[in-house]
Amino acid sequence: CTNVGSGYQCQCSPGFQGTTCEVNTNVGNCNYTPCMNGGTCIASGNTFVCACPFGYSGGRCEEQT
Repeated sequence: CTNVGSGYQCQCSPGFQGTTCEVNTNVGNCNYTPCMNGGTCIASGNTFVCACPFGYSGGRCEEQT
């Protein structure tokens, strides 16, 4: 990532996206540990679901509740 004005901009490598390239777009694969904050990844076909621990929610357990 590089500084741009008062913020920053990231140029993601192939297979990654997001503000800081934190999202691996190979979503069917739990090997790269997509769930945050202790969430458990459950592979389901070509996608995955994160089982979030108490106090967290969101698709990747990224939101504190």
